Amino acid sequence: MGKDLFSRVGHVYVPVRNLEKAVKWYERVLGLERKAQFVDRKEYKNSEVAVFHFGGLRKVALLLFETENEPAGQYVRNGLPFPIFAMNCSNIEETYRTLQEKDVRVEEIVTLGNNEAKYFYFWDLDGNMFEVAWSVWDETV
Repeated sequence: MGKDLFSRVGHVYVPVRNLEKAVKWYERVLGLERKAQFVDRKEYKNSEVAVFHFGGLRKVALLLFETENEPAGQYVRNGLPFPIFAMNCSNIEETYRTLQEKDVRVEEIVTLGNNEAKYFYFWDLDGNMFEVAWSVWDETV
């Protein structure tokens, strides 16, 4: 194959119980801006999806979808909860403090290697688990 089959990761899905409540939380706590909201396919009982973009268009999008089911936004890794995806930041200590000040459940910052990478986990209002990450190899904006 001469060309890549896929061009990029387009978006990730995050399940929520109440879309409007979740949208307000993601805007207020994470500082994201809703770019669009629409009704999804009728097979999904016409539930709605809200779209957020990180760093502008043509980047990975975050799609919140409303579900009647219990949101299970985490994996299990060797018996322990593991985040559904990671969000990078330019200053992990500042991001950590900001989330703490907004009463977000966060775990301690973990440092890898010789201070080459750091990360911590946090949870949204529906219990979805995320990672915040920083490394010396990240692009500077």
